[in-house]
Amino acid sequence: CALVMQNKTNKKKNNMTQNDLAKKLQYSDNTISRWEHAEITPSIETLQKIHENKTGKLITASVIIPSCFAGDEHFLELKEYGEKLGLLFQITDDLLDFTSSSEEMGKNVNKDFNANKLTYVTLLGEKKAQEFAETTLNDALIAIKNIKNNEVLVELAKYVINRKN
Repeated sequence: CALVMQNKTNKKKNNMTQNDLAKKLQYSDNTISRWEHAEITPSIETLQKIHENKTGKLITASVIIPSCFAGDEHFLELKEYGEKLGLLFQITDDLLDFTSSSEEMGKNVNKDFNANKLTYVTLLGEKKAQEFAETTLNDALIAIKNIKNNEVLVELAKYVINRKN
């Protein structure tokens, strides 16, 4: 966000193009592959770190970047919300992969389970994963409770946990 704000406020001094900014914000897939190919101990912390560096950063960026351009004073609340929303998306995705049919999902299901990948369902079980999703939804909503006109953000979080595919 600091890069965005710097680019926005110092346009004449700083000739950073949108392409330059994108390169500085780019996330390396090497970080992800280190987690996926390493010998790791299954834990909630490990799983959260994996998803934080995948889905989580993408969703968090999509929440905070508009706030940077708008000069929004709620950056930290939106960052927390984005992180929780990314986590919620992944927990829900793991649950759907375990509980849905291929027809409902529009893709093959149980791929992660069959590949012996670490998921919230394989780590916690279906019931505890669902409870964790509900706690994460609550955490996301708490993060934005002091933001006026947050209805769209609230509905987005509810959509993520209730989605069917």
